Amino acid sequence: MWTARRILKELADSDRRRAILTMFWKHGETQHRLIVQMQLAKLLNFREETIRKMPPEKKADLLASRIGISVRPSARMASASA
Repeated sequence: MWTARRILKELADSDRRRAILTMFWKHGETQHRLIVQMQLAKLLNFREETIRKMPPEKKADLLASRIGISVRPSARMASASA
């Protein structure tokens, strides 16, 4: 069965995943964004306000990390070697 998670993980490369998740934060339905925002805040022990104020790109990275998908592996490798 194809789920959003499986599609992102198996069919989309890193750049496309980041673009998809960023577009979710920019153009997704308000109700869905609020639900995901609440869940991210709860899972990461952040205040909802903190998540709400983040740019869409950062929220996309956080969401990808929670669903087990690496969005920018090259950026993580660069920060690990620094």
